[in-house]
Amino acid sequence: MLSIVPRPLLRCTAVAVIGFALLCPVLWGEPSSSSPRVLASLWQKHVRAQLTSLDLSGDGQTVAFTTAPSGSEGDGHLYVYDLTGRELWTATRGLKILGLSLSEDGQYVAIGTMDFSIALFTGDGKLLWERQSVGLPAITPHGKSVVTFNSGITGTTNTLLEVFQRDGQKVWSLRRKGRIWRSITSDRSDLLMGLWNGEVLLIDRQHRIAWQQMLPQEIMALAMSPEDAEYFAVGTGVISPVVHLYERKGRLIWRRELPLGVTELSLARQGEFLLTYGNTIHGQHLALYRRTGEVEWSYHLPTPATESSKAIIIPNAPLIIAGIERDRGYYLQGFALTGSLLWVAPVPEPMFDFRVSHDGRYVAAATDTTLYFFDTQPVDSQKAEVQR
Repeated sequence: MLSIVPRPLLRCTAVAVIGFALLCPVLWGEPSSSSPRVLASLWQKHVRAQLTSLDLSGDGQTVAFTTAPSGSEGDGHLYVYDLTGRELWTATRGLKILGLSLSEDGQYVAIGTMDFSIALFTGDGKLLWERQSVGLPAITPHGKSVVTFNSGITGTTNTLLEVFQRDGQKVWSLRRKGRIWRSITSDRSDLLMGLWNGEVLLIDRQHRIAWQQMLPQEIMALAMSPEDAEYFAVGTGVISPVVHLYERKGRLIWRRELPLGVTELSLARQGEFLLTYGNTIHGQHLALYRRTGEVEWSYHLPTPATESSKAIIIPNAPLIIAGIERDRGYYLQGFALTGSLLWVAPVPEPMFDFRVSHDGRYVAAATDTTLYFFDTQPVDSQKAEVQR
């Protein structure tokens, strides 16, 4: 049983029961007017290999994924498609490809292989350059540079990260003791990193350490507000989980204990909302907080998901999308900011990742062997758009 608990009224009894064509179990706690749509994938791609990474451009026009052979030998492959499912181009490497990153407009694709080398391609498949580095790549907004984060190599002093310009020139690196456990890049090219030793670093777009702090517990999740990058959040701890919300300059706005755990965080523009997601021994749990710290609503399933999942606030739409496992079924679920369930997208297998376009319309979800691509816009709206 799951519950959605809007603020300030606690709904303790079910007021609606919805069957999803025998694919989706019964939902409890939904408003009586709730009638969520059931989405089917627009298209899907099945491969005879294991998917290892996934990305979707911010405009939703380009989706890319990588695969690795099931055995210890064989090539790694990169596949790039457009939003209709048409294959644009592919690339092959003799080593396993561990990660990839697409620019917001899909004009650049970066991959990282298990020997710590990275490669940057143009949107039509031309290889621009390859370099040895320290970790997996992340393309900064507008494709201006590629950042690699070190999460594996350790020593007395390490190169924690390297920054390459689009032409392949390395322009900056940070040497510091430790390894990176969590890292994100803001829409303004700030770098927020959590190290294995509990230290958090905020590096601004001029490559200056703008803020740093040692936290008493493990860094579990990070988030920065989209576009403005004026707020950031840090989730810490396995035994006694806590979420912290900060202003950009490092002033703590509030902190809250999260008894059910935290594994992912997401912020709305200007920090208006903070979404926490936990997949722990206590089950799957979402909670939406206002910037002032009040809980808007929460959603809880007592059983943990078998795959690590996440939930995100969509930057340019009043929408939250979460990966949910319930009664041995796997779903993407779209929530309004009020907590009402808008749509459900069943997926036949556990998802290890999903990506969403900035407007919330397109969603790409990856299982071990298949990519699923969804259009969340209602069919009537799609027809109207075609007619226009």
